[in-house]
Amino acid sequence: EVKRIKQFVRSSSNKSNEVLDLNKYLALENIESNTGKLIPSSKEIDKVESIVNTFNKGDVLFCKLRPYLRKYYFCDFDGYSTSELLVFSNYNDKMKMKYFYYLIQSEVFISRINGSTYGAKMPRASPDFINNERLPRPPIKEQEEIAEYLDNKTSKIQSVIKNKEKQVELYQELRKTVINNAVTGKIKVC
Repeated sequence: EVKRIKQFVRSSSNKSNEVLDLNKYLALENIESNTGKLIPSSKEIDKVESIVNTFNKGDVLFCKLRPYLRKYYFCDFDGYSTSELLVFSNYNDKMKMKYFYYLIQSEVFISRINGSTYGAKMPRASPDFINNERLPRPPIKEQEEIAEYLDNKTSKIQSVIKNKEKQVELYQELRKTVINNAVTGKIKVC
């Protein structure tokens, strides 16, 4: 069946004026585009000077600012986030949040949300528009199977990517070594 997002998950608006644990605060730069992986902050923060959202383990975050950047996160801890990240929570057990997490990564979803943005410099999607977006909702068992399948496949893909990245690093080191040895006369080139 196809239903509006707000019919099966809640876009929570639990706001806080204070971040009690800065190690549990997620800014936009903490979420890698296209992967949903967390990345460490490039700068140390000692205070958050704006209202923040609170989220719980099992919630899903989706960035309404520049949705084409594809920033989303499946929460594996309780914490706080910038208010640019919408927090989706399960409230009626009709949606497996891991399935919802994969669903919002689809090209169709991102394109529709991106097409709804307003503002030239900092395009944002309206939370109301996102909550009224229609998405497929198969039976719970099928959602679990799809999420499990995608967890398995994406894990394997991530493993291949890590191995390739290591190979690239090794080749870059080899390149440096060859250049260094050639220009210092350690390798006879003529």
